[in-house]
This record gives sequence, structure tokens and C-alpha cells, in this order.
Amino acid sequence: MASILIERFRTMGLQRVAMSIFDSMPYALMILNQDMSIIDVNPAFSEITGYSEAEALGVSPAQLLAVDDSVWAPGSPIWDSIEQSNFWQGEIQHRHKSGGIYDELLTVTVIRDDSGEVVHHIAVSSDISARKTVERLVSYQANHDRLTGLPNRNLGYDRLTQMLAQAQRKQQQVGLMVLDLDHFKNVNDSLGHDKGDELLVKVSEGLRSLLRDSDTLDRLHSSNDDLSPIQYEQLAN
Repeated sequence: MASILIERFRTMGLQRVAMSIFDSMPYALMILNQDMSIIDVNPAFSEITGYSEAEALGVSPAQLLAVDDSVWAPGSPIWDSIEQSNFWQGEIQHRHKSGGIYDELLTVTVIRDDSGEVVHHIAVSSDISARKTVERLVSYQANHDRLTGLPNRNLGYDRLTQMLAQAQRKQQQVGLMVLDLDHFKNVNDSLGHDKGDELLVKVSEGLRSLLRDSDTLDRLHSSNDDLSPIQYEQLAN
């Protein structure tokens, strides 16, 4: 089988094979010169970014795609990595031609000549927006109360821990208040759980309107959570 493939490559010509791969790749591919200006792109690049080949040629990714120009600027993690190891890979955000922002997994590889001089940069990227959206949703659900949208016990505990550590460094104090709705069960029993939920939402909105942006209001309600309100008080002492 290997000999058949080698012979086929020879028959087609390596350049023809390379162009076929370049055009059919499902990932956006940019070929950049030494100055990080685009000199060629594949069809998938236009599909993912919205920019045609003509619009991309001669322009740098920082000018065309970057949400934050510093991502591609000298001294950035991308530049530092490719200068030191000829390679960088990571997740960044780029801006679509329509103006929308999408997440992508980007790989940048440096091509050098025999003397070690940079000839080209090859950038390959894939749109991972769908995956990142799911990750953000899972993270939000894991850290927020589904009814009120407030931070839940997990996120509240994390923020309290951070505030206590900061207060200890700056020799400051942290205020902690635990509120309970008396006779809330009577609301559920007499008016139904829908009205009880409505009351909780209204109470949370009212409390939130009284707080500063730096304050945290979270809802402690799940019996499956690790800490009780009493343990919160003990942690703050």
C-alpha cells in the first residue's frame, strides 16, 4: 500500500497534492510572511472568518481579525513562543467580518530556511465557539442558582475565601450577613411553589439593588451543598 501511495504522489506531483490538502482542509489556514502579513489563505478561512482571499491578502491577523491587537503584538505570548520554540498553540477570540466574536483554537508554526531565517508562519485555526458555549453554560449552571441567577453556595464560598485572603493581606475586615425568610414554607403551602419562587426572585432583586458591584449576594438553599450558613459564619470568624 505504501508503494502505491508513493507512486501516486509522484504521478500527481507533490505540489498538486499539497494544493489539494490546502484547499480541502476543514480548518482555516493562513500563510504569513516574516512580518506576519497574510500572503495566502484557504477556502475554509473565508468560511470561518467571512473574509474573502482578496480582503485578507497583505493584511495582518491583528488588523483583520483580532479583538485585542496586543494578542498578535511583539512581546505577546504568541510572539514569545514562536521566537523561542517556533510554535504556539492556544485558544483565542477573533472577530468575524460581520462583527461577531468567535472562539478558536489556533496553532502557529514558524518555517525557517537552512540559515535559520524566518521564511513563513503557518497559522491553522478551528472555530470552537459551540464547545466554548457549552463549557460556559455548564460552568454557569454549576456556580449559579437556576431560579434567581445568584451565585450559589459553591461560587459564594469561593468569593468569600478570596475576600478573606485579600482582607488579611490588607489588614481589612469583611462583612458577612446570613438572611433567612421566616415562615417561607407557609407561602409555598398556601399559595403554591410558583408564588414562592416569585417571592424569592423579588427578594433577590431587592437585595441586589442595595449592594455595590464589589459585594456578593448568593443563595444558600441546597441541602446537598457542603457548607451550612452556620459554617459560613465560622469561616468568616
